Amino acid sequence: MTDFLLYLGLTLLFVHEMDAIRRKEWKMFIFLKDLNEDLEYWIQLALDFNPKAKN
Repeated sequence: MTDFLLYLGLTLLFVHEMDAIRRKEWKMFIFLKDLNEDLEYWIQLALDFNPKAKN
């Protein structure tokens, strides 16, 4: 049961992050809102899915 909840939580987090990219939520950040849209997309993607990031 614990494994199921872990995988469910990770799945929901992944879906949330993909939706955030689709909805261009990086526009909320003051330092990102004036950048080129393609560059903003890659910055958001790198911040959300950095495998070396410490949580």
